[in-house]
Amino acid sequence: MGLVSVEATDFGPFKHIMLPLQNQGLVWVGGENRDTKAADSNGAGKTSLLKAVTWCLYGDTIDGERGDKVIHKGAKRAKVVTLLDGDWKVDRQRAKGSPKLQLIQPDGKAWQGSKEDIQAKVIEMVGVDFKAFKNTVLYGQNDSARFANPKTRDGERKDMLHRIMRTEVLKQCHDEIKVQAKVVKDELKELATEIETLEARVHEHDLDGIQTRHDEWEDDRTGTIGGHKLSAKEHKEKALEWAEVESDTDALEAKVKKLQAKAKQGEKMERLATALADRIQEANDDVSKHRLGAKSIELEQRQIQDALDELDGDNCPTCTTPLDEGVAHDHIEAKKVAKKALTKKLVPLIKRRKQAQKEAEQLTDQRNEANQKVTDGNKALRQISDLKDEIAEAKAAGEQVEHFIEMARSELKRAKDALALVNPHKAALAKAKTKVAEYKKQIKAKAKISKAKAEDQAHLQFWVRGFSGQGLPSFILDSVMPFITERANHYLETLSDGDIVMLFSTQRELKSAKGEFRDEIDISWEIEGLDDSYPPSGGQLKKMEVSSDLALMDLVATREGAHLDILLLDEILDGLDGEGRQRILQLLHELRSVRGTVFVISHSSDVAEIFEKSINVVKEGGVAKLEMTA
Repeated sequence: MGLVSVEATDFGPFKHIMLPLQNQGLVWVGGENRDTKAADSNGAGKTSLLKAVTWCLYGDTIDGERGDKVIHKGAKRAKVVTLLDGDWKVDRQRAKGSPKLQLIQPDGKAWQGSKEDIQAKVIEMVGVDFKAFKNTVLYGQNDSARFANPKTRDGERKDMLHRIMRTEVLKQCHDEIKVQAKVVKDELKELATEIETLEARVHEHDLDGIQTRHDEWEDDRTGTIGGHKLSAKEHKEKALEWAEVESDTDALEAKVKKLQAKAKQGEKMERLATALADRIQEANDDVSKHRLGAKSIELEQRQIQDALDELDGDNCPTCTTPLDEGVAHDHIEAKKVAKKALTKKLVPLIKRRKQAQKEAEQLTDQRNEANQKVTDGNKALRQISDLKDEIAEAKAAGEQVEHFIEMARSELKRAKDALALVNPHKAALAKAKTKVAEYKKQIKAKAKISKAKAEDQAHLQFWVRGFSGQGLPSFILDSVMPFITERANHYLETLSDGDIVMLFSTQRELKSAKGEFRDEIDISWEIEGLDDSYPPSGGQLKKMEVSSDLALMDLVATREGAHLDILLLDEILDGLDGEGRQRILQLLHELRSVRGTVFVISHSSDVAEIFEKSINVVKEGGVAKLEMTA
């Protein structure tokens, strides 16, 4: 936004002035101090014109004069109003100890905001702050802090360029990002502490230890229950075994009944056997008796037969008498009769013997049968005894069944009781699990936040570096160096006829052992006929400063919306030889072609006629006035 005019009341040496600033062409500004007899025009108030502009816009002056010193002697209040394009007005006033700044809108209403807000708005509208203004619009002969002046520090040069390029926003971004990065770093640190605390709380609950004790108790219980169930199973199997024994009781008792009948029959047969034994004895006696009788008869028969066998033949073996006659015949016949009688007698005996023998055999068979039955009865008695033992055992088996069933039930009850027991570690484990789960949930949530914060931190650190001196500002400095070099040498071509060449560049120097670098603006020059080791003369240095400042002015002009169509040059012609002044005047006409207004303050009144307009600042009686001629 361009500067249209400036109006000052009770400012410095002026009671009131009105100075047009827009489209004034090439204007010479001289001065006459009628309050002194000195030949020069110092003290007339020429520079106060420039001071009025900078003080109104920025509250600052080119010579550092501030506060109540700007108030005209004897006045109560200083006031300067600068009209901007679009009918905006900057109104700055100063009563003793009381500053006031207003920004008047085209509708006549004051733009609302704090003093700082209004100042920032003015800088935004003008396009440059005070330091940038001094190096792009205003050239002061006695201002040592020029961009190319050897005494200007590197930081000041960078500051000038950053102000010109309006990169202060990058510093603001850097500061803001650093604050955000620190906040995130602190948050990450706090999150790490919170996570560490939560993890410590997790360990405090000794979940693994409680779980181990819980599981060991459960394992013990499972083993106990298994043992009881196994015992119950064994008792059940034994009960089933005894139940099988018990189930034979009826069959055994039925056997006993049958055996008892046998035993009873055996007892009966035992009596019969006794009776039969007597009868057998009698029969045997008869058999013996008849056998003896029969044997006796048989003996007699054999004797008779032997005698007959001896008499078998025709003659008696003793007397040789014929046997078929006489005594011998009779004797033989008698023997035959006796044999026959014996045979007759033997037959009934044999018959009776056979009968007795048969009877004895029959009785023996009966007795044997009876004895067998007695034996069977005795065996039955023994079996009964055995069966009674079995029955007793079977009856006892029932008790064993009940016993083992009861034992099995007891074991199952113990298993059930063991199963019903509450794990003494269950409540502690549940509580620990709840707490640990809660802590882990918090840890997970905080870890998620921490991860996001870490990503934010990485992003912020990227921009901290990006907005730092090693980032975008460094890139901007690098990018404008060729432009400044080209424009400065363009002006030097006019001012020194190409005898001086300047080079603007940035050098990177190691800043710390961490590998950090810093940029340093380097200004070098080549002067024809001079060795590099010789410094430039005062005139050469002035040409270099002027060229550099004009290059910076061109740099400002490259910024969109930041072109100020005015130059304020203080004593740029003074201290030069004739050729130097001619070259400056040639340059001024070149600048006039691209700037609507160029004010040149000078003591050299002999050049005023070549300017389009002239302003003479006349000071008399302590009050300065403007005398303008076209």
